[in-house]
Amino acid sequence: ARPDVVLAYGVSQADLDGFEPIRRAGIPVLVCADYVEPTPLARAEWIRLLGILVGKRELADERFDQIK
Repeated sequence: ARPDVVLAYGVSQADLDGFEPIRRAGIPVLVCADYVEPTPLARAEWIRLLGILVGKRELADERFDQIK
């Protein structure tokens, strides 16, 4: 498979370093760091980014507005 991007989760540098082979293969790695956001609303805003990535921006914005 040749994904456009890999969504990753990591809490340590060692976790993040584990994605280096993917990067070297020319595949961008997006670290989902919603867990470090200071407020629940900021965490929920990540739905908007994910909506953009999967071509569902309007739906993601609607869901975020419902949460807000």
